Amino acid sequence: MADYPPLRDTVCHLVHRVDFLLNRENGQVLEPYGVTMYQAMSLIYVADHEGDHPVNQREIGRYTQLSNPGVTKLVSALERLGLLERHHDDADGRNCILRTTPLGRERSAVFRRLLLESDEHLTSNLTKVEREQLTALLKKLYNKSV
Repeated sequence: MADYPPLRDTVCHLVHRVDFLLNRENGQVLEPYGVTMYQAMSLIYVADHEGDHPVNQREIGRYTQLSNPGVTKLVSALERLGLLERHHDDADGRNCILRTTPLGRERSAVFRRLLLESDEHLTSNLTKVEREQLTALLKKLYNKSV
């Protein structure tokens, strides 16, 4: 049998553990607002892109890698919170265009700040160069997968 490293030292295991820590910390900072990390990131995405082009649910699905039912549930929750609105696409009646509400634009800025602060906290033991290297390596792994 081959001599394998302990699983706890593999990239997959370590990325999974860091993902768990990120989700826990982000969940804690977003909890007072009643949103999940996926909801916050989706709201930020719509706020960032709605001025450039109409954003629909399929685009949120590609961004979050959630299934259609998952995106529908996410968008419905953001609508109930008064952060997003769905508008029928005049060019294609099957599509709904997502737009932030004034409260949604305000909260997207708050969520962005909270998530960036959380990221900074989690990586505070890394130098700027190490953070840049880690980001580049994670992007390389991600881009290989998509």
